[in-house]
Amino acid sequence: MPAACRTTGSNRSMRVTARLRRRADGVILASGTSAGGYVLYTHHDHLVFEHHLLGRRICRTSPQPLPSGPATVGFRLQCRADRSARFTLEVESQAVAEADIPRTASRLSGFGLDVGRDTQSQVSTAYTDEFPQPDGALIDVELQFTGPEDIGELADALEATE
Repeated sequence: MPAACRTTGSNRSMRVTARLRRRADGVILASGTSAGGYVLYTHHDHLVFEHHLLGRRICRTSPQPLPSGPATVGFRLQCRADRSARFTLEVESQAVAEADIPRTASRLSGFGLDVGRDTQSQVSTAYTDEFPQPDGALIDVELQFTGPEDIGELADALEATE
């Protein structure tokens, strides 16, 4: 499934939006493993995004706690030609934290994307096990890829599966 893995890398501009029914600690979205990846999760009532690659970990946390009831949270990743990126953490479509990511990756793992938990070797060291969202807390997660896709790379990935 290499084509699916291509879209879970951190080297393509995207917007991730998650609707929460209530505030609860746990992973919203994870891609990668302890060797490298990114994860969006809630911890101690705050929204957190972590990206790590090649030993460099970038972590941003919302300065204010999330609302106790329904909320829309997520992040934007704006990739640059030099394979770096600008990351923006969002709560209710408002930017609450930003960071530069010095290097992104096209493939973070062969395991794909996890929603509502982190099933493989955990992306973050801030939690143990799968750190699942409690039943009913997470309504849905939407990924919108906003940057151009490298058709040549996608064609090579598809060809490799045949």
